[in-house]
This record gives sequence, structure tokens and C-alpha cells, in this order.
Amino acid sequence: MAVYNLNDKLNNWTHEKTNWVTNSTVLSSSEGNTPFVGVSMVQYDDKKAIPIKSIRSEEKLHAHPNLEEKRQTEIYVISSGAAILNVVKNGQSKAQLLKEGDLAVVGPGVLHCINSILGEYEHIVTQVPSAFQYGFGFKQIVEPPADYDEARLLKEAMEELEHYQKEADSEE
Repeated sequence: MAVYNLNDKLNNWTHEKTNWVTNSTVLSSSEGNTPFVGVSMVQYDDKKAIPIKSIRSEEKLHAHPNLEEKRQTEIYVISSGAAILNVVKNGQSKAQLLKEGDLAVVGPGVLHCINSILGEYEHIVTQVPSAFQYGFGFKQIVEPPADYDEARLLKEAMEELEHYQKEADSEE
């Protein structure tokens, strides 16, 4: 078992705060091998729904490599709270509710981003292979398709999270 304290953890390249649990420079070997799996974590301790950009402004619609020599899959595990994941697949945009205990697998090349979250929230994301395998080319920020309406998706997401919260409160 490992316990990670990210309060004072910095990105080794930018020296800014980071949400990466694994640290490629610490875990790499003298031969330059890096971890096969990378793990990041996002936490939010308030108990209300909030757009993710309010606490993580760098969250944007993106994809991970889907090339013959570079392919990456992301696995989201929601360990508490709930989130809305925007996904664009086969030209269709949708907002998917993910709640505590849910797991979402985002394949290579699939456009996605976290839209909003409901606290107390925590997710852990595993990237296979690790983002550090590919250097900084692991996240490709993309122009959304013409029909991608971020404002509509955010409105729907906030309504869905508030509905989910009411249901959860009534079960208690």
C-alpha cells in the first residue's frame, strides 16, 4: 500500500503544482525506462456541483495518441462524488454521468474532457502506457467539432449533477 501526499508536489519540468501521483524522474531507471502506467488524481472537497474549469482551468477537450507507434488509453475511476465526462465519438457529443464506483475507459484518439464535478469528489486516472512514455506529446488539445456546444453540455451536466444529488439526498 502506498500513500501519496500531493500538497507540496511539484511538476519536475515546470515547477508548478501537479496532480500526478507518479513521478517519472523519480521512478525512471538509469537506462531511461519510465513507468508503464501513469496515475493522476483530482480532488474537490466542497459538496456542490461545479464546472471543472473553476478549479482546473487547463481542462480542455483533448485526445491521447492513436498512432501505430503511440497509442494510449485512459481509465477513470471515480472514488467519491460524481462527474460528467464529455465524450465525442463518431462525431456525436455526449455528456456521461460517472458516479462513485464507476469506471470509464477512454480509448486512443477519443475526444474527451471532464465537464463538471459534484463534491466531495475524487477521481484517479490511469494512463496506459504512461504519459511519460511519450514525453509531452501525450495530450493533443483539439478544435472541437462544429456541433460541439460546450455551453449546452455544461448546462445539461450541471442539471444532471443536481438531479443526481437530490436523488442521493433523498436516499439518505
